[in-house]
Amino acid sequence: VIESVTEFREEFKKLLDSLEGVKAVVVFIDDLDRCLDDTVIYVFEAIRLFLQVSSTAFVLAANRSIVQAAIERRYPAAHDGGLALGKDYLEKIIQIEITVPPLAEAEAETYLNLLFAELRLDDAQMIKVREAVALRRRQGQFAVAMNYGIAKDALGTVSAELEADFTIANRIAPTLSRGLRGNPRQLKRFLNTMLLRMATAKRRSVELDSAILAKLMVL
Repeated sequence: VIESVTEFREEFKKLLDSLEGVKAVVVFIDDLDRCLDDTVIYVFEAIRLFLQVSSTAFVLAANRSIVQAAIERRYPAAHDGGLALGKDYLEKIIQIEITVPPLAEAEAETYLNLLFAELRLDDAQMIKVREAVALRRRQGQFAVAMNYGIAKDALGTVSAELEADFTIANRIAPTLSRGLRGNPRQLKRFLNTMLLRMATAKRRSVELDSAILAKLMVL
């Protein structure tokens, strides 16, 4: 029975040292900002047990402001007007913070085009498309990495349906990028809503022009 934190860390270090070919243990924690306040604190307390063990790292993906607010609700200021503890709490645990920037217009168009491509292409074709995107990314980070011309070069031919999809993305990406602040989740939700409306109309034998529908949804 392990009776202290120090003993636990020593045993855990022995375990890591015994694993051949393992240089480090990296734990990825996603969606921490969707947890209840108590769960957020419990996760951080668990992380602190491992932080003193060499060759161990944690990568957190979360909205900092939401996580900080959860900590401050658990540990409010000592007195009225006192400084909240959330910021200091996080700074003691998080060593490196990387802020993911919003998608620029070119990136938003690339993302929408890739979502459309996934709907129209098989796995083998998507591999070619992703390879083309990766090549464009290496050549320049701020240009559109997937559109009709790039897809045609990679695949040889592009279906009329996918060509129409690319045209829609080209027209709505700039406005969506600004209006949705370059949020990939919001972009995907917009596209899912549009496709759902198209499918609903089809079941009701209603012909909808996807380009017009997209523009109306943008408005």
